[in-house]
Amino acid sequence: MPLLEHRDLQLWYVVVGFFRFRESELTTNSVQTAHST
Repeated sequence: MPLLEHRDLQLWYVVVGFFRFRESELTTNSVQTAHST
């Protein structure tokens, strides 16, 4: 497995961070709707 370039590594962190943010956002929304019901 070749080492990633710094540019690719930054892009990877951006993608992972985006998906983690979306996941936490969806989890928060589902929790809020569950509480409001």
